[in-house]
Amino acid sequence: MLKLVAVGCTAMYAGASVYISLVQHPSLLLMTDYRMQAIFFADMYDAAGRVMAPLSVLGSGAALTVWLINRSELMWLAGGLCMASILPYTTYYMLRLNATLRDPRRALRRGPTWLHQRLQQWGRHHAVRSFLSLTATSTMLFGLR
Repeated sequence: MLKLVAVGCTAMYAGASVYISLVQHPSLLLMTDYRMQAIFFADMYDAAGRVMAPLSVLGSGAALTVWLINRSELMWLAGGLCMASILPYTTYYMLRLNATLRDPRRALRRGPTWLHQRLQQWGRHHAVRSFLSLTATSTMLFGLR
């Protein structure tokens, strides 16, 4: 059951993350109204966070618990650590940027060029989270063999 929770939560996180990286965020960057960009990003970020944060915690926690129960399940340790690494990565590389972008008024005061550059930066960092979650999912799926 724990393996199912780990794979399910991690795969859902990866799917949402990849969708954001490949579809939603590029569409956001194409918007010509930077006011709408700022408002949409803040709303999107909050909504995604409510879904993705619990998936990350449950996925990594379940995978690491599988390993704690049976220390020979090294793929679950690797997958759980890979998924768990998203939190410190986000905290170190993205927390300040996220705080600025989540406040549309602050972002708008800095102008459209600044906003577009920061959104591009955010997209690059988010792609790392997509990669980490896909790697975690693949590792856990391999551990099911």
